[in-house]
Amino acid sequence: MKRFLKKIKSKKNYFLYVRLFLNILFFIPILSIIYLPQERFGKGLKEGGISPVNLYSPIDLIVKTEIDEEKTKGEKQKARESVLDVYDYDISKIEYKVNSIKDLLSQLKDLEEESLKDLEIVRKLSIPINLVKDLLNSGYLSKIEEVFLEINRQFLPQPLISSETYQELLKLNKTKILIRDIGKNTINEVEVNSLDTPEKFINRIEEYLKKKGSDFLKIKDYCLNLFKIIIEPNLSYNADITLKFKQEAEGRIKPVYKEIDLKKNELILAKGQRVTSREMRIIEEINRALGKGDSLYNFLSIGILILIIFILAQVYLYKYENKVYTNLNELVFIQTIILISLLVTRIFYNKGIDYSLIPLPAVAMLISLLLGGRIAIKINVFLAMVITFLLELNFKYTVIFLISGMVGALLVEKARKRAHVLKGGLGVSLIQFVSLWAWGILEEFNFLSPLKGASLGLLNGIISAFIALGSLSFFEYIFHLTSNITLLELSDHNHPLLKELILKAPGTYHHSLIVGNLAEAACEAIGANSLLARVGAYYHDIGKIEKAEYFSENQPHPYSKHIKLTPELSSLVIINHVKEGVEKAKKYRLSRRVIDIIAQHHGTSKVYYFYQRALLRGVEEKEIDESRFCYPGPLPQTNEAAVVLLADSVEAASRTLEETTPSSVRNLVKRILNNKFVEGQLNECNLTLQDLNKISECFTNILLSILHTRIKYPEIKQNGDRGNQINQTGNTLTNSRNKEKDH
Repeated sequence: MKRFLKKIKSKKNYFLYVRLFLNILFFIPILSIIYLPQERFGKGLKEGGISPVNLYSPIDLIVKTEIDEEKTKGEKQKARESVLDVYDYDISKIEYKVNSIKDLLSQLKDLEEESLKDLEIVRKLSIPINLVKDLLNSGYLSKIEEVFLEINRQFLPQPLISSETYQELLKLNKTKILIRDIGKNTINEVEVNSLDTPEKFINRIEEYLKKKGSDFLKIKDYCLNLFKIIIEPNLSYNADITLKFKQEAEGRIKPVYKEIDLKKNELILAKGQRVTSREMRIIEEINRALGKGDSLYNFLSIGILILIIFILAQVYLYKYENKVYTNLNELVFIQTIILISLLVTRIFYNKGIDYSLIPLPAVAMLISLLLGGRIAIKINVFLAMVITFLLELNFKYTVIFLISGMVGALLVEKARKRAHVLKGGLGVSLIQFVSLWAWGILEEFNFLSPLKGASLGLLNGIISAFIALGSLSFFEYIFHLTSNITLLELSDHNHPLLKELILKAPGTYHHSLIVGNLAEAACEAIGANSLLARVGAYYHDIGKIEKAEYFSENQPHPYSKHIKLTPELSSLVIINHVKEGVEKAKKYRLSRRVIDIIAQHHGTSKVYYFYQRALLRGVEEKEIDESRFCYPGPLPQTNEAAVVLLADSVEAASRTLEETTPSSVRNLVKRILNNKFVEGQLNECNLTLQDLNKISECFTNILLSILHTRIKYPEIKQNGDRGNQINQTGNTLTNSRNKEKDH
């Protein structure tokens, strides 16, 4: 137990167990909502009682009411007639006779004619004595024995049916029978036409002997007479087993019920009407269709399927959306909004409200506004799959919600105004209307009749947009999330923090505006969130407000307050502006993403100026502790935070340029970006070298437009100095053109 608690105490394991707990806490309510108890349809009604209300069907359903005796009897009769007659196949008698004839032929070789009457075989088989004498005196006894054995090998054993039975089967149009081999205890289905009667069998032997040639004609009659003694029908009708099979087939027939094609909202019972067995049967069928019967198998099967979907969703988030998966606020937000949407869907289902009005697109729109379109689309797929089970595998609405959710997520992803969300809602309305109409055509093969049902989709998009807008601020506040709409509101220069920055640290405010312009342009170039970068840049230095005079951009004269401070203390004042900025941002409840930019906009870089001052002093006094001159971090975790870090450094350094030519500005930008890259300040974000090149170009172009040189206008002098004035103006323009050539 102690080892387990020790594992939990580590930060990594702590978050692992928290996520595991949250996932379990999330999965159980999903199953609970799907199997939430629902009031039984027709509760309180009993056969023979009086209905207190008008009872309408909540669904479309084909209901089996009472047993149709006539149809059931007909089905049972068909089942009996479909059973084939069973015939027993017994080869023992023929085998006995064949063996007896073999013995007779062997004995005749050594017997005299006088002793033939004493042969037991002759008596048992009732063989005519004249035939035995003819065999004895034929002179072909060995040949007859040889041919007899050959025919026996080729033609026996074989099922033989009597001619009378064969003709009877043909009259009754029975083309097949079942043959039960008594010896092997097997039953096989056989075509009646393939069976031989004794007469047909003898004819086959005769044809066989004729084909053998003239030598066999001499012994043909002897062989045929012997086989006529042996051959007899060996198939006998088994009435008992046939009856048993017919009864079993009849027992497998289920009762045939009379059916009613019940439509949704169709009246089942009128108020005051007596309840009969027919109505109770309808109520029972409706409850079974609604899943109120024996649901153990449903619970297990659906539970397993949802568990598989749930695990796949978790694996996907862990592998491909790890930042969301590891952010507890965002993870809990997703889980909460999914559970709310399932509850709402359950209410619609229980109340029998048309599914087209379920505002599920609002979920995708909200997630898109707060976390981005990509994650919103993935969550929408997961939600649509789970909703399928809640709506009793109604795949129509699975497809509809997939389409409308995706469209909603895409349309509002970059929304910066509330009007944009409403426009997105209109788009969802249109696409849901078209989707429902198209599905209706597929079901009804008609263009006009589905229009009425599809029109409900027009309402859903608008409703979803209003729900998304109405709940946006709530979810932002509870889960510390930020949408582009809120970011745009934060960019308003009338925000209390920005107004305070203007009044107390005007130089920092001006610096922040330029950093915002740089960061916004760079983020647009690399496909990052330019609005977040701009807002983050506006607020990144709010920690300087309280000690504005300690920062050079706010010092109107060359005198610096750091002259009287040690390098360590000066460094502490400078570094502390990050911590104070984070605290101030939290106090004003700024966006979590903006606070992250404030905390990360210096990474773990050094305050080089004061570090160098300390080094000069440290040569004489003591070794310098580098950690006292480094920002605490963390490193930028997002591309937006990294761009703000780079823009902040570039803007500050650009103030030191003595010459603002394109080459000098470009070299400055490249040097600073390269230094930050080499220092490892960009190690934990996703910027590529290609991104850095684009950022460098953006920074260079904007700085050149800000730092461009202006023409020095000449002083206006009196008339007497007019010639000198013109000359000075000409010289000024010439110098200006020469500088422009450098650009």
